[in-house]
Amino acid sequence: MEKKRRIAKHRFTRLPNVVPVASIGEHEDLVTLIRHIVMEEVQRMLAPAQQNPQLESPSLGEVIREEAQQALCPLICSRPVAVNRRNEPPKRPRTYAIIVRQPRRPVEPLPVPRQTDVWKTVDNRPVCFHCERPGHVVRYCRERRAILDAYRSRQTKSAIIP
Repeated sequence: MEKKRRIAKHRFTRLPNVVPVASIGEHEDLVTLIRHIVMEEVQRMLAPAQQNPQLESPSLGEVIREEAQQALCPLICSRPVAVNRRNEPPKRPRTYAIIVRQPRRPVEPLPVPRQTDVWKTVDNRPVCFHCERPGHVVRYCRERRAILDAYRSRQTKSAIIP
């Protein structure tokens, strides 16, 4: 009889000289070990911020509020933003009369889209390039084939009669 191959994976066997990390410290289970490691990491990250309180960045809420105000300012700003670039006078809102006085920009015509469905019918059947009837293509056109067969037969007749 043949030996059947084992489909299931082999069980994990720990090497004899390896001890699980969780059993080394005072932590009995994995949850307390993870908690302890996370607490150490958080304290390590907070230590530099506590040493330099004047370098502390604004809270997340303040940062979000400022960013949202800057992004939405043109839409909802009640007071105009004074930005003077290169000592230019502040721009006044444009009126209809000012806009009409300006010359029109030439409008470039849009390119005509290619007609890719010229040789297809409404129900997506091909149209023959030779006879322009729907349902087949040039390669299988009966009319074209009849013309070519007549041409070939004339060629063979003229080759036979010297």
